[in-house]
Amino acid sequence: MDTEYYRNFMAMVDAGNMTNAAEYLHITQPTLSKQLQLLEKRFETKLVVVARGRRRLHLTEAGEIFYQRAKEICALEDLADDEMATATQEVRGTLRFSISPGRSPRFIQRVLAGFHKEYPHVRFELKEGITSVQQEDLLAGETDLGVCHTMFAQPEQFEFLFTSAESLTVVGAKDLLRQVPKQGASFADLRGMAIAASGSAAAILRQEIGDVQTLFQLVAVCTTKASALAWARTENIAALIPAEAEEEFWPGLDSRRLSGIMLKKAIVRPRNRPLSHTAQVFLHYYASVLAAEKKAEETAASALANAVSTSVRESV
Repeated sequence: MDTEYYRNFMAMVDAGNMTNAAEYLHITQPTLSKQLQLLEKRFETKLVVVARGRRRLHLTEAGEIFYQRAKEICALEDLADDEMATATQEVRGTLRFSISPGRSPRFIQRVLAGFHKEYPHVRFELKEGITSVQQEDLLAGETDLGVCHTMFAQPEQFEFLFTSAESLTVVGAKDLLRQVPKQGASFADLRGMAIAASGSAAAILRQEIGDVQTLFQLVAVCTTKASALAWARTENIAALIPAEAEEEFWPGLDSRRLSGIMLKKAIVRPRNRPLSHTAQVFLHYYASVLAAEKKAEETAASALANAVSTSVRESV
């Protein structure tokens, strides 16, 4: 039987229902339902059941067994594809990333778009979720690499590559942030402000301040950075999130980086599995992206220094 049926069955189980799985796979629900019927006919047993009055699917005992074996079969197929690509020096296959929703757009624009242009036979799967889910998926082999901060519960089981710093940043309407210094801002400068914090920012608040309500009004703690930023568009609430120095936000929003409050993000790989050839090629490409960005920054800094020097000489 075509392993596409196996992969679609796995997607259906992971999604929890036909509707979400069909949307994720870009196929119709009747098509997915027909595939399930064919699988159950092939194995002469029910694989899933739907609780009465609920839409969520539950695996039968046979379904549990098939789900695990389907994962193993598909993993072997992926490995065979990767080894054949290595033998022929062709870069193809699927790269699976664990990533937070707030990081996806920038990662796609900054890295994946260029990688796809250079290696058009590589397909991407971005599994978005919070840090705990990212960790579970990496360890279970559901994803190959993570793009996330380094605050893992089991850091010894991972290798953190290309670590870089992120600043704790407050984002909000320009009028709302007018009172906050553009340089050297601190938590004290947010006094009395209504704040929506991302999960990682909230963890830092608990560590650094304790009872944050004594300093400002914590309106919401959001699982993702994207959700916290949505609050910032309400004009009277600011988002508190980790952000890179060059990160941009929606038009009309301003930002201030809090002095001395840093987080680390990295490309993360599990130590319990070897990297595929395609993943190794991606890491080399990512290193070249970072090198090009660093060179561009140095060139811009040099040009600015020369311009300032020229201006000073001309004014003398």
